[in-house]
Amino acid sequence: MLHKKFSIKKEDIISIALLIILLLSCILYYNYFVAGKSFTYEPVNGFIYPVNIHDNYIYLQYIARINDNLGELIGINNNIGISTFYFLIAYFFNVIGINIDFNILSLCINNILICFIFLSYRKIIILLYLPRVYILTFFLCISLIYFSQLINKDIFTILFFLKCIEYSIQKKYKMIISLSILSFFIRFQLLPLFILYLIIIKRTKHPIIKILFIYTILSILNGILSRYQLHFFNEKTLGSGLSYLIFSINQQYFIGSLLFNPIRIIQYIHDLILSFDFIIDNKIDVGRLKNIPQAIVFIFLLPFIITPFLRYRKSIENTDKYFISLTISFFMIWLFNPTINVRYFICLLPTLQIFGFYQLNKYRLKIK
Repeated sequence: MLHKKFSIKKEDIISIALLIILLLSCILYYNYFVAGKSFTYEPVNGFIYPVNIHDNYIYLQYIARINDNLGELIGINNNIGISTFYFLIAYFFNVIGINIDFNILSLCINNILICFIFLSYRKIIILLYLPRVYILTFFLCISLIYFSQLINKDIFTILFFLKCIEYSIQKKYKMIISLSILSFFIRFQLLPLFILYLIIIKRTKHPIIKILFIYTILSILNGILSRYQLHFFNEKTLGSGLSYLIFSINQQYFIGSLLFNPIRIIQYIHDLILSFDFIIDNKIDVGRLKNIPQAIVFIFLLPFIITPFLRYRKSIENTDKYFISLTISFFMIWLFNPTINVRYFICLLPTLQIFGFYQLNKYRLKIK
């Protein structure tokens, strides 16, 4: 008993120490790639895409427009929520006489969010009755250092996904509803995602038929909406590959997503694997490099992650259903986007990582 208490205490101390190191790494990363640098894709010679400059620049533009005329921006817009959030915080500091730089402000907020992400990750590990050593797997999420820089929605999204699982295990479904409403103001795709999630986890006699029905309806809806998507992106960004083929079929027959969305899921995994090709024109693509630790873990855990999906009817009778339902909801909603970007998938990886280690632990206990 004494040994057990000491073990728990030791692991908690290690976790706190590693968390401090992680936060300090975020600050050092900021000093190297952001502080005093202009908004370029290569702020330091030899390193490209070390931060998400494009999105940050858009949010700063929105913040400026909010300050000038908020009325012009009212409506469903995926940028207005997070821009307003940062505007209000900056406004508060201005009221008390502090003129804070948005780069520093975002670093502070993102580091606070990393702490909350860690606490939620830790809580899920405990709720799943996993050995506490698995808490240390949190620090495999090196991409958090990247997401700690500048204004971005990804750091919020990671937290929302973990909180969804945490509240689900605790049966706090009202909290998930509150979470979905809150998340809408950061990234409006999250509201339908969490609504869909709540529908999927609801017990039914024919769960597979329910999933197929939802998939069919959403895929056809995606096909219909594709005729209006050109208002939000440039068709040239699709290239000439599968994404363009699906988009073209959707435009004409509305069934491109219905037929090919499963392949697009594989594209996300393929895009993750492409992270290993991080040397481009003799320069290090930091945007890809950051994914490698989590990519390695994901590839290792993939057999354990896939197995519960293959036993779906059985899996929905236990805790596995929360992870499976969130993953299904993620892809059903995110595949409305005609383009594939591994950055979105990275947001789900901490949740899938816990799921993979959970399945691995069950497998190890089974073979003992």
